[in-house]
Amino acid sequence: MSGSENRYYDIHVLGAYETSLSIMQQFFSNGDIEQEPQVSIPQAKSWILNTVGLCLMSLGRLATAVSFYERKTKMQLEYEDWRNASIGYQNLASLNVSLGRLADGAAAANRALTLARRAENKRGERQSLAYQGWIAHLRGELAAAGDAFAQAEALEREIDSSEQYLYAQHGVRHATHLWRVGQAALARRVTTTNLTICERNRWANQISWCRRLLGDLDGAAGDHASAADHYAAALQIARSISYQAVLIEALVARGRWAAQYHADLAGWQSGIAQNLSGLDSSGLLPQAFSDLREALSYAVEGGYRLYEADIRLGLAYAHRAADDPQAARQEAQRARALSQAMGYHWGLVEADALLTHPGAV
Repeated sequence: MSGSENRYYDIHVLGAYETSLSIMQQFFSNGDIEQEPQVSIPQAKSWILNTVGLCLMSLGRLATAVSFYERKTKMQLEYEDWRNASIGYQNLASLNVSLGRLADGAAAANRALTLARRAENKRGERQSLAYQGWIAHLRGELAAAGDAFAQAEALEREIDSSEQYLYAQHGVRHATHLWRVGQAALARRVTTTNLTICERNRWANQISWCRRLLGDLDGAAGDHASAADHYAAALQIARSISYQAVLIEALVARGRWAAQYHADLAGWQSGIAQNLSGLDSSGLLPQAFSDLREALSYAVEGGYRLYEADIRLGLAYAHRAADDPQAARQEAQRARALSQAMGYHWGLVEADALLTHPGAV
């Protein structure tokens, strides 16, 4: 683990974003983070602003986080710190995606890549390309997404020849793209390798993301017992750390899975239920509604518009499984409107499928 990662031990390993934010508040007069940090070194000031932004974003205070990333990046541009300015734009890309501002996210990722190349920083270039790939994936620009991820992965191998794939969050996103475009076997290899790396480094949030994605892959493959185990592990980790996006993703994934597979009651009753490691199939639908409604409360309060679209699609599946087509249609329409406004390709695809073929899973 690099020195910079050691500085963030409380965040990456412990997931203690509230604690980290409290520590950062000590650098502000009366703990008021809207003021300027009380330090004289510009690099220290920008680092504090970035850490506050990261903590606020992770705690679900998305709108508040924007100005901290913008202030930090503006400072670094002024003293021509291209490397760290690139990181600032990477953070803005991530934040804009969560807010559902995909076009703004793409612009930030492009700016991040330009600055990383100006700084001749291959790690920053890799990160920026991975952000470009993810945002292109979300917008349905699949060829561009595949190309950006391929370039990022090539740089990963150039930086460290022992690494075969992208890892951590970018590895999860690349694997998600691979799964969506029909390369499930490769997506699984990327994710299992990623999980090993994350467990070795004890990155709690990344471990939860990997287990959640393995649940998705297993559920899609029909291995529901393994899917249930992965979702339970992902959710247990997510509840132990203060990272809102990790918790939302774990809840959404398990809720959508439970709703979709509950719909095939004949399948459960014909023998699948006995392979669910003790999970009572009669509890799947209540679990789906509970998980999705909890996730929705966090998403609406925090401004996670992209997640909100996915959650409403999950609720549409749940209402359909509960034999309430009117409620299912309303949620699908809400998801479609959100997706249309954001330019979210996958939300539109799923919403249109639900609205056109309401009986399809």
